[in-house]
Amino acid sequence: DTSKHVLLYQMGHFLGLKTPHSGDNTNTTGKLKTTETVMSWTYDETQTDFTLLDKRAIKEIWEEAMAAYGITRNAPGNNEE
Repeated sequence: DTSKHVLLYQMGHFLGLKTPHSGDNTNTTGKLKTTETVMSWTYDETQTDFTLLDKRAIKEIWEEAMAAYGITRNAPGNNEE
């Protein structure tokens, strides 16, 4: 439903995603659909998870942020395999 999509959309912003309509974004056409990113303004209410594109972008954003602070996936105390 709409409220679930709005929550997912806002979570995307919280995690660093931008809309494909943002002026500084690489999607110059601004026509990505929700099937490509939940950050699109044209959405499908059945979209209940981030798309593969969204997940890749989130991973890239957070890997860059972690690297800026010298945090790596294999840092001491990081139990991720």
